[in-house]
Amino acid sequence: MEGIELTSLPQIIRMAMRLNPAVYAAVQTSPMGIWVALIVVGLAGVSESLGQSVVLFVNKVRPRRFILALGISTVSQMIGFALWAVIVWLISVYVFGASQSFVAITAAVGLAYAPQLLAFFELTPFLGNTFAVILSLWSMVAIVVAVYVGTDLDVWQAILTSMLGWISIQIWRRSLGRPIYAIGNWMQRRAAGNPLAWTMQDVPQLRHAHDITVNWEKWRENISRSRIAEFGQQTLNELAQRLDLPNRRDDEAPA
Repeated sequence: MEGIELTSLPQIIRMAMRLNPAVYAAVQTSPMGIWVALIVVGLAGVSESLGQSVVLFVNKVRPRRFILALGISTVSQMIGFALWAVIVWLISVYVFGASQSFVAITAAVGLAYAPQLLAFFELTPFLGNTFAVILSLWSMVAIVVAVYVGTDLDVWQAILTSMLGWISIQIWRRSLGRPIYAIGNWMQRRAAGNPLAWTMQDVPQLRHAHDITVNWEKWRENISRSRIAEFGQQTLNELAQRLDLPNRRDDEAPA
């Protein structure tokens, strides 16, 4: 596999999104590889938080608390990444006998979060749910590529490691990790300040809610009418000033 240099972060992200194996190999050997991976994970966490920010919008959270809540959500994503990396490393080393270091595998797994940089598109009305499914599948394939390249395992071993890692995280969240996630949710509610009438479980419903979506044709028609009326009123006012006539609004005109 041809080696590459990690020179430009945007280029690295594009290659990771395209599932280029060379960049996943390079991130393990570069001295800056782990930092590049952590930056990608952090940006992915911010993007995913923005994609889920519809919950904060509809709960009318103040801007300062809004930013704080997004920060807490991003930190939660970083913790999830660390857990994922640990599980992948344990399975690959102690089950399949891989010899790569924890830092090298962590760097490859972190770079696999690159597709999550597009997670903010999940906020898109009507298309958000479909895009979320596509993004999840894309991210899972990226994880498989990262594990395959980062551990020198066979393809089926990389797939099995990724699946076991995902299953382990789901089990952990619903058992020993439940109190930790409960604390994280409590911190986010405290940061938001307002009682959250809508939660993350309501995001799919909110994307289709009529009250927070806009009918484009109707909106454009209303804007056009408003501009025409405003232009007409402005023209009448200018004409009245030139003729030294008193300024009179349309609703004051005689019947």
